[in-house]
Amino acid sequence: MRRLALFLFTTTLGAYAPNLNPVQWTLIGTPTKLILHASVAQHYKLYSLTKPKGGPIPLEIKVRETDWVPTIKPTQPGPAPTLAGEIDFQIPLKLAKPLPKEGLTLHIGLRYQSCSDQICLPPTKRELEVTLNSASR
Repeated sequence: MRRLALFLFTTTLGAYAPNLNPVQWTLIGTPTKLILHASVAQHYKLYSLTKPKGGPIPLEIKVRETDWVPTIKPTQPGPAPTLAGEIDFQIPLKLAKPLPKEGLTLHIGLRYQSCSDQICLPPTKRELEVTLNSASR
């Protein structure tokens, strides 16, 4: 009986546990553009690039190799302060130098916050990388 009670307790607890990693990221790129894809778990939202100041942390996207890409202006689909589901962020690139023959690896730093109706997770940092090749134009 004790085992059954323990099993029911842990099964019930697992059903109500928050998803601690509700946003999955992928990154693809060419020498002229990056596409950053976010897949946000059901019942969660991601605070967007255009979220007003104050409150949860808006999405920040930065390229670490500033000598190659001095500035970026990522765009999102629409001006909503929160996003859910499948989202593509477009990041136009203007390289400061010609692309090397061996290609160029860019590291993209992300900082963001996601919330459900019940919980806001702490701000999260992720780093993704993509290799640009002249053949990928």
